[in-house]
Amino acid sequence: MQRPEVSLARAADGTYLAYQCVGSGPINIFVQDDTFANVDLWWDSLPNRAFIDGLVEFGRVILHDKRGTGLSSRNVAPGNLETQVGDILTVLDAVGVEQVVLGGVLEAGAPNVLLAATHPSRVKSLFWVFPTPRTTATPDYPWGIGRSTLSASSRWWSGGELRSGETNS
Repeated sequence: MQRPEVSLARAADGTYLAYQCVGSGPINIFVQDDTFANVDLWWDSLPNRAFIDGLVEFGRVILHDKRGTGLSSRNVAPGNLETQVGDILTVLDAVGVEQVVLGGVLEAGAPNVLLAATHPSRVKSLFWVFPTPRTTATPDYPWGIGRSTLSASSRWWSGGELRSGETNS
């Protein structure tokens, strides 16, 4: 399968939201990765490509970069859960999808749960891979990743190089 073209939807506040559509079929499957996602780089990872190829057997897959990450507008703050739900709906409306299966990896599943709860007619079902409430560490959530790993991962997912001694783990 070839890498699909990246499209942009525009949120009400002017933020551009990157997405890709691949496959066809009776089911629409919306997938977003965690904080470090980049829809265009998903295709360079054999496990990610196999995951997408498997989903395409069921229907059309819509991949999405959250605001502030990947190919979406980078000069904006990450959205809270309500903003992320609005962004998902913006992408779904741009693609013309009324009802969808929602999929999320790590903390990207959280807005899917809120969307399913607040707009149940738009959601056929959902799946959440490696569920976690958030990716980054905060005083009240010390189990997340720290600033140095966040910075290194951000550079790596943006196509940059890691500095000597840094790891993306």
